[in-house]
Amino acid sequence: MSQIIIIVNQYYPLLSRYARRMVGDKFAAEDIATQVLEQCWELSSLWQQPKQLRTHLQSATRIQCHKWLLNQALQIRKQKPATNNQ
Repeated sequence: MSQIIIIVNQYYPLLSRYARRMVGDKFAAEDIATQVLEQCWELSSLWQQPKQLRTHLQSATRIQCHKWLLNQALQIRKQKPATNNQ
């Protein structure tokens, strides 16, 4: 079994649950976990150091969740009509 498959099997459930707790949306959380693992694929040097890998994956997931939440807030803000409180 290739190393990336082992990493995905080990970390995808953890990352998707972590992301779901942060964003409250199952499908967005799954997308975030997938994006983070795709980034991991590109940074294969992390695979050799499990402690650094876990830390990197958790940090990257948290950052992606914050980006998703910010994007959602901006979308809501754009949809609200402008009001003048004078």
